[in-house]
Amino acid sequence: MEFTATSVSNHHGMKPIPKSTKLIADANQADRVLASVMQPATRSDIAVAVKKLSLHCGMQAKAANEVESMFMDYCNDLAEYPKSLIDGACESYRRQPEGNNFMPSSGKLISLMASKYGKMKFLRGRIDKILGKSTRTETRGNKTVSLMDALDNLN
Repeated sequence: MEFTATSVSNHHGMKPIPKSTKLIADANQADRVLASVMQPATRSDIAVAVKKLSLHCGMQAKAANEVESMFMDYCNDLAEYPKSLIDGACESYRRQPEGNNFMPSSGKLISLMASKYGKMKFLRGRIDKILGKSTRTETRGNKTVSLMDALDNLN
């Protein structure tokens, strides 16, 4: 959805910042690109990445149904993350110099993605601010807040 807002207030309560047509066009372009980059991985993408990683890491002997259940847990835990970040986290874990003889938990993979994913979400929020969007939300604990409110409460 294209936005054509004419001004935006910064989060410090200062005067509105006039927006040029170019700024709006650039922000809409950035929004489309970032939406594409942040598209969550499919269950198949996650399963392929995790199964590939499991070939490099030791796993205790498990029955086939236990292994399948474990991979389903990874798919559920990593469902919100983009394919590129999941692939990067698996690659990063595999290449760590201290040696990784065991399969990482999904939490370990999430920790390897946290910084980049956080930056993506922050940038997405800033673009939303420029475009005057306030409909996106995120969950913090058991509370859902709009990304606009979350950005306003950063400082």
